[in-house]
Amino acid sequence: MNNPLVGKIYKVIDVPESINCLKCNPCTRLKLMEIGFICGEIIKIKKHQLGIWLVDVLNENGSECQTIALRDDEIERIIMEEYTFN
Repeated sequence: MNNPLVGKIYKVIDVPESINCLKCNPCTRLKLMEIGFICGEIIKIKKHQLGIWLVDVLNENGSECQTIALRDDEIERIIMEEYTFN
């Protein structure tokens, strides 16, 4: 099954705090921000299979600089909008 997000480029808008945030150590928001999902970052969804997303973090030229694997619940926390390089 093809996912409509796969192959598209996005700009990270926010990684919001969960509604019932407990300020706990294993914070998904903090983890995502620590591995590079911060406001303004450009990413490309590479693949989705068995609940795992492969996401490329892109540099200013559009080349991938790292690939990160995320679970479904982690990628759902990222607010993003479609992006095109000028």
